[in-house]
Amino acid sequence: MAPAPLTLGESLADVSRVVRWKKFVYYQITVPGFIILVLVVIFRSGSPSFFSSVPWRLALMLSWAAYVSLLFMIMSYAELFLPRTPVAVAEGIFYVGWWGVGLCVIGVMVGTVFAIPVGDTRVLAACTGVVAAFVLGLIALWVWLARTYGGGDDGDSNISVDYRLTPEHTCPVAYNDGLAIVRWVLTGVGAGRRAPICPAAVFVAGNNVTASLPNSVAGLLRSSAARRPSCG
Repeated sequence: MAPAPLTLGESLADVSRVVRWKKFVYYQITVPGFIILVLVVIFRSGSPSFFSSVPWRLALMLSWAAYVSLLFMIMSYAELFLPRTPVAVAEGIFYVGWWGVGLCVIGVMVGTVFAIPVGDTRVLAACTGVVAAFVLGLIALWVWLARTYGGGDDGDSNISVDYRLTPEHTCPVAYNDGLAIVRWVLTGVGAGRRAPICPAAVFVAGNNVTASLPNSVAGLLRSSAARRPSCG
């Protein structure tokens, strides 16, 4: 059984960039569309002055929309341009950012002040300030993601290694050494990276005459059900 993917690049290896861009556009259309729908429903329900009488209500609603839109923009950005982002990090952003903060914190807060309804501008301004703080937190998160899993790490790295070849070591030792080296490279440490490397970005080659060593290492990777390079 193949191990679970460690990075977004691995988990989305079979998803084309066109599909990812469509997903990005979908989210950026859906969020404003939902806000417009809410405004239309409130206006037609007989409360056209709900927002105009207390402008901070509209500001709170729009700040919530900005938070949700930015959250999904960050997730789409990671899928498109940060393939080395760990799956655990991406899932944490979704569960904490959307279910935790987006719905359970901001959603409950907005629903409460609208349902009562709260007319005190000081309360509404404070709630809007809380949402604005979360938006700033998302911006800081975006910067951290780009610096940690993007940037200069997009360059190529060449790693040249040798294997044990002494009378007391038989031929399979060289294959096992090669297998261990590839796994070490995929962690990112071997290439001087700060995050795991997408296997599809790794190419295994050798300079021996018959090319038996790189071919055998690639075969071991396939048979071991490990995360493996796309070329060998």
